[in-house]
Amino acid sequence: MSAAPAKVIFGGDLNYPPHEWREDGKAKGFLIDLEDELARAGNARAEHRLAPWPETVAALRKGQVDVVPMFRSDEREVDFWFSKSVFFSNHAIFTAKDPGGVSDVPALGGWRVAVEHSSFAHDQLLAANWSGNLVLVGNTKGALDALSGGQADYAILAEGPAARLASGLPKSISRVGAPFWPREYAFAVRRDRPAVIGWVERSLDQVISSGEFQRIQSTWQSEFDGQQPHEATWSAYKWAAALAAGMAALSLLQLRVRSRLRTTDRKLAAAEDTLSFMSKHDPTTGLPQRWTFAEDLDTFIETLPDARLKIITFKLINTADAGSASDLIETLAAISEELKVSSLGCGRLSENTFGALVAAGTGHAVIERISSRLRREGVASELIWGAARFPDHGSDAQTLLHRAELALASCALSGRKWLVYEAALEPTAESIKVLKDFAAFGKDDIFAVYQPQLDLQSGQIVAAETLVRWKHAELGMIAPDNFIPQLEQAGLIGEVTQRMIEFAVKQSVRFREEGFPLHFSVNVSVKDFTDRDLAAIIRDKLKTFGGIAEDITIELTESGAVPDKVTVRNILNQLKKTGVRTSIDDFGTGFSSLVSFTELPFDELKIDRVFVDKMTTSAGHQEAVKSALTMAKRMKLEVVAEGAPDLRTIQMLKKMRCDRVQSFVVSPPLEPDDLLRFVTDFNVDVWRTSKPAPILRLVQG
Repeated sequence: MSAAPAKVIFGGDLNYPPHEWREDGKAKGFLIDLEDELARAGNARAEHRLAPWPETVAALRKGQVDVVPMFRSDEREVDFWFSKSVFFSNHAIFTAKDPGGVSDVPALGGWRVAVEHSSFAHDQLLAANWSGNLVLVGNTKGALDALSGGQADYAILAEGPAARLASGLPKSISRVGAPFWPREYAFAVRRDRPAVIGWVERSLDQVISSGEFQRIQSTWQSEFDGQQPHEATWSAYKWAAALAAGMAALSLLQLRVRSRLRTTDRKLAAAEDTLSFMSKHDPTTGLPQRWTFAEDLDTFIETLPDARLKIITFKLINTADAGSASDLIETLAAISEELKVSSLGCGRLSENTFGALVAAGTGHAVIERISSRLRREGVASELIWGAARFPDHGSDAQTLLHRAELALASCALSGRKWLVYEAALEPTAESIKVLKDFAAFGKDDIFAVYQPQLDLQSGQIVAAETLVRWKHAELGMIAPDNFIPQLEQAGLIGEVTQRMIEFAVKQSVRFREEGFPLHFSVNVSVKDFTDRDLAAIIRDKLKTFGGIAEDITIELTESGAVPDKVTVRNILNQLKKTGVRTSIDDFGTGFSSLVSFTELPFDELKIDRVFVDKMTTSAGHQEAVKSALTMAKRMKLEVVAEGAPDLRTIQMLKKMRCDRVQSFVVSPPLEPDDLLRFVTDFNVDVWRTSKPAPILRLVQG
């Protein structure tokens, strides 16, 4: 691009008032006005492309937009040039109910924290190797909605836009703690485009020297909440002045309150005792909150330094089956009563997660005691738990708690009921690099391959499973087993799910146009299945690419703790209304072993390769396959067998009236063009020859 471009494309956030947003099809905001003025000063035409923030950052990296205003950071300066600052801003913690009395970022460990994907806050947490429970969303409004809807306990957001958007929500959302991370907001340009950043700097100098910057600033002054879009020193001064005024007002209020309380010493003492207890304890169960529990643990460890102890953290799952809100309160009360009796110390760490300090060797007994109490009271829930031992796994409460919660998180991902911490659970340097690289560019580098499914009665290729692949710029091809579990734990798996659905829809449209309509399936974990509105995502992709719902199948596989069947049934019914098909993946090894799927509205069942692989040599495996087929036919489900190792196995499956087979014997996963050629050969050309291939002779009879 030349020093004086004819057009400059400015990227931005779709909903980030008062800085920038789209309303009635037009871009508005302080930054939009400033960008228009930059274009006029630089003799160029401004085009504004506002999109969800992750898409905007990706577009800047790809060169699809020229300039994007954003927070400056060390991490971003690796990839982008930055102009002089436009204004200073800061971040803050927001919550709908402040369950943990949190006031700063370190205190957020263990809570569900919503942040915008690819935002400054997201970058900072990744850079710090933060191991908390991230809830990644596409924009500030999405984070606030996660708070309102109970999907997140806290959110880290830019203070001004978050406060502006929160004021328009029906549910009260407030800031907790003081603002932090004061940062410059400036225009970013790709590092390989120095001419563009030069143009931005010259234009910005002209806008400031002409007084237009101040005019635009004064126009938007009333829209800023504690932020002044001006030069750094002026902004910092105003922010400090506002903070000082606020602290003075707070001090005055405290003096007045104390004056009134001192009317009677007895009332003051009682009120302080009550407030002290309430600030440290969970109001529902009366158990210590997380930070109080940690303080108690440290005290206990100091008094008994030679004792062998165990910290257990456990989580109540399937709580929707527990009934009404009053039933849930009774359940929590029962748990707290048992903990007070059977532990040396206990606390409520989050909504459905508890911690307890017990004598070494008694963890199983404590959990069984609580589980028995829940069974007696008819609570249809179960417990998963993780543990860490003192002093083997740590000498202080925070370390032990972190490691016990790491074991608990690993249980949720692996489907295990319990797990004791071990060093192998800690994220490795390689896994951290995988997460950072995926967050930076992995979404754009993943692609799909498709493994065909052969109809055993017609001999036609009628479907294909969409499988994710990642070609890393440095590491080359990364096997899904080496990045999918990490993405699930970090809350990034939703990016993969959406891309795979998009790929499947695109190919379904292409194959219909080519005259070979196929069903394209997408594998979705139970956690991802329940964490996002899949029906809405699918409807959007079908509308965008002109797809047909019946061509898409969602394969549900168990990955971690399975939710209650009521929740699963509701989501399946939403998908049914969309028109897509649903399938039980890996039958016999995961989801089906934990949930009564016979009561759920699936369309298809996939028998796991573990059973299919040995069915010609093992009577037990053959009987398992036969039983699955019989049950599925009774339920009017189609059946797909995975991993048939040879033609003999496929022949046996055909005689058992299995509907389809997916196997390397039929075909390995193929890229789209190869899949089209394969389907063309299989479904048309080969049938016209006098000597069909062995697999075709088999299905022809």
